Amino acid sequence: HDQNFAHRDLKTENIFLDSEYNLKIGDFGFAKYFEEGQKLKTVLGTIGYQCPELLEGKGYSGFSNDIFACGVILFIFANAYPPFKEGKFQDPWYKHIYNDDWTKFWELHSKRMTIKSESFKTLIKGMLSKNNRFTINDIIASQWFNGDLPTKEELFNDMSSRKVIVDM
Repeated sequence: HDQNFAHRDLKTENIFLDSEYNLKIGDFGFAKYFEEGQKLKTVLGTIGYQCPELLEGKGYSGFSNDIFACGVILFIFANAYPPFKEGKFQDPWYKHIYNDDWTKFWELHSKRMTIKSESFKTLIKGMLSKNNRFTINDIIASQWFNGDLPTKEELFNDMSSRKVIVDM
């Protein structure tokens, strides 16, 4: 983003891990250079990761769409299931994001969620919000991002243990 490129197809299938378990982004086939404030109109990306304004057919920010997709990805990584089934206004979870009814959204997810902290919910809400979506700087400044997360060494050890099981 700091180079004025939006990916426009961020999804779990385009996130990879290198040998040190660092996240890498792939498949830049829909990436586009654009100027700050420019609105994109082309409907691209994968349903389930597209922001509401893209689905409405309105002009959208490629950066904002990428943030929305990252919110979906983070929710999936944290809970092992997506925040909604389809990015459609009829979807029982998505409609609450679209209508900014976060109380109902969290109620519907309350039994299955792995991470239930208020700081996590605030971050996800900010990343998925239709009207006041977070920026990268908002994410970096968020309480959850700056909270009690595993160190790189702890993450490496955990991922290495998991890999041994997967490789069996």
